[in-house]
Amino acid sequence: MAMAMAMAMTHKELVKACLDYLNLLPSSCFRKVLGGLGARGFLDIEGCYKGRFYAFEIKTGMGRLSACQRERIERIRKAGGVAVEVRALEDLHEVFKGENPQLELF
Repeated sequence: MAMAMAMAMTHKELVKACLDYLNLLPSSCFRKVLGGLGARGFLDIEGCYKGRFYAFEIKTGMGRLSACQRERIERIRKAGGVAVEVRALEDLHEVFKGENPQLELF
Protein backbone atom coordinates (compact mmCIF):
# COMPACT_ATOMS: atom_id res chain seq x y z
CA MET A 1 0.00 0.00 0.00
CA ALA A 2 2.78 2.47 0.88
CA MET A 3 4.47 1.88 -2.47
CA ALA A 4 1.22 2.52 -4.35
CA MET A 5 0.66 5.73 -2.39
CA ALA A 6 4.20 6.94 -3.15
CA MET A 7 3.81 6.14 -6.83
CA ALA A 8 0.66 8.25 -6.98
CA MET A 9 2.53 11.30 -5.64
CA THR A 10 5.01 13.29 -7.68
CA HIS A 11 8.50 13.87 -6.27
CA LYS A 12 7.61 17.48 -5.49
CA GLU A 13 4.41 16.46 -3.67
CA LEU A 14 6.20 13.80 -1.62
CA VAL A 15 9.00 16.21 -0.65
CA LYS A 16 6.40 18.75 0.54
CA ALA A 17 4.45 16.10 2.48
CA CYS A 18 7.68 14.90 4.12
CA LEU A 19 8.70 18.44 5.09
CA ASP A 20 5.23 19.11 6.52
CA TYR A 21 5.49 15.90 8.59
CA LEU A 22 9.06 16.58 9.76
CA ASN A 23 8.36 20.15 10.80
CA LEU A 24 5.52 18.95 13.04
CA LEU A 25 8.10 17.20 15.23
CA PRO A 26 8.81 19.28 18.33
CA SER A 27 12.36 20.58 18.65
CA SER A 28 13.03 20.04 14.95
CA CYS A 29 14.37 22.08 12.07
CA PHE A 30 14.27 20.61 8.54
CA ARG A 31 14.69 22.13 5.09
CA LYS A 32 14.73 21.15 1.45
CA VAL A 33 18.26 21.09 0.08
CA LEU A 34 18.60 23.17 -3.05
CA GLY A 35 21.01 21.67 -5.55
CA GLY A 36 23.24 23.94 -7.54
CA LEU A 37 25.82 23.61 -10.25
CA GLY A 38 28.19 20.81 -9.40
CA ALA A 39 26.19 19.76 -6.31
CA ARG A 40 26.12 15.97 -6.55
CA GLY A 41 25.13 13.44 -3.95
CA PHE A 42 23.25 15.79 -1.66
CA LEU A 43 20.01 14.43 -0.27
CA ASP A 44 16.62 16.17 -0.69
CA ILE A 45 15.90 17.04 2.95
CA GLU A 46 18.19 17.63 5.87
CA GLY A 47 17.83 18.91 9.36
CA CYS A 48 18.12 18.37 13.05
CA TYR A 49 15.86 16.73 15.58
CA LYS A 50 16.72 16.74 19.27
CA GLY A 51 20.35 17.52 18.46
CA ARG A 52 20.86 14.74 15.90
CA PHE A 53 21.45 15.25 12.17
CA TYR A 54 18.97 13.65 9.73
CA ALA A 55 18.99 13.51 5.93
CA PHE A 56 16.41 12.01 3.60
CA GLU A 57 16.52 11.22 -0.11
CA ILE A 58 13.02 11.16 -1.58
CA LYS A 59 12.37 8.73 -4.40
CA THR A 60 9.18 8.01 -6.32
CA GLY A 61 8.28 5.41 -8.88
CA MET A 62 11.30 3.61 -10.26
CA GLY A 63 13.78 6.26 -9.03
CA ARG A 64 17.07 4.86 -7.72
CA LEU A 65 19.82 6.23 -5.51
CA SER A 66 22.86 7.42 -7.42
CA ALA A 67 26.32 6.23 -6.40
CA CYS A 68 27.01 9.68 -4.93
CA GLN A 69 23.81 9.54 -2.88
CA ARG A 70 24.64 6.07 -1.56
CA GLU A 71 28.09 7.31 -0.56
CA ARG A 72 26.61 10.36 1.17
CA ILE A 73 24.14 8.20 3.12
CA GLU A 74 26.98 5.97 4.28
CA ARG A 75 29.15 8.94 5.33
CA ILE A 76 26.28 10.47 7.34
CA ARG A 77 25.63 7.15 9.10
CA LYS A 78 29.32 6.67 9.91
CA ALA A 79 29.37 10.17 11.41
CA GLY A 80 26.49 9.27 13.74
CA GLY A 81 23.66 10.84 11.77
CA VAL A 82 20.57 9.24 10.32
CA ALA A 83 20.19 9.03 6.54
CA VAL A 84 17.30 7.23 4.86
CA GLU A 85 15.80 6.71 1.41
CA VAL A 86 12.11 7.64 1.62
CA ARG A 87 9.44 6.39 -0.79
CA ALA A 88 6.36 7.11 1.35
CA LEU A 89 5.42 9.04 4.49
CA GLU A 90 5.27 5.72 6.31
CA ASP A 91 9.07 5.50 5.89
CA LEU A 92 9.48 8.71 7.91
CA HIS A 93 6.96 7.53 10.47
CA GLU A 94 9.10 4.41 11.01
CA VAL A 95 12.22 6.54 11.63
CA PHE A 96 10.49 8.59 14.33
CA LYS A 97 8.19 5.89 15.70
CA GLY A 98 7.95 6.22 19.46
CA GLU A 99 9.39 9.75 19.48
CA ASN A 100 6.04 11.53 19.57
CA PRO A 101 2.93 9.39 20.11
CA GLN A 102 0.65 12.36 19.32
CA LEU A 103 2.11 12.67 15.82
CA GLU A 104 -0.03 10.73 13.40
CA LEU A 105 0.20 10.34 9.65
CA PHE A 106 -2.10 12.83 7.97
